[in-house]
Amino acid sequence: MRKQTKDMYDRNINILDKYEDFDFNKWQPENITFERKNQTNSIVKVTGLELKVMPHHVFSFVKDDVKQIGAIWFVAKLKGFRNDEVGMFTDALFSYLKRYHAKDYKPSSEYCLAVDVSNGIAITQRQLEAGEINRMLESTVAELKRIIQ
Repeated sequence: MRKQTKDMYDRNINILDKYEDFDFNKWQPENITFERKNQTNSIVKVTGLELKVMPHHVFSFVKDDVKQIGAIWFVAKLKGFRNDEVGMFTDALFSYLKRYHAKDYKPSSEYCLAVDVSNGIAITQRQLEAGEINRMLESTVAELKRIIQ
């Protein structure tokens, strides 16, 4: 058990090392205001199934005189996710922004992204909308519902 714990810590250190000189500003616009994350209301429904969406950062900004909202969700899996899998997190995150913030802000496709910290893949909602990444959240949820019912 002790070796497993050491391996886990080593993996975490390796992930952190990858980002030591990373420019995080590319994932957010200038002049942002970090918004309070609502810990109790983080559920979105996808194809009738409730999913808990827990963004790490939610921020607002003004672009072209429009108040917008963006978010970043850092995700991890031992050997990393595929692009379309990271896209599922992004899709769910965009649903979260629409559900909980669209009353006051326009959700930003450009600054709504999930980041797989294991392999450095960052997928934005804009990439999903442009068809650059296969959208599979709804089909995956539908398949999951079929299996559990």
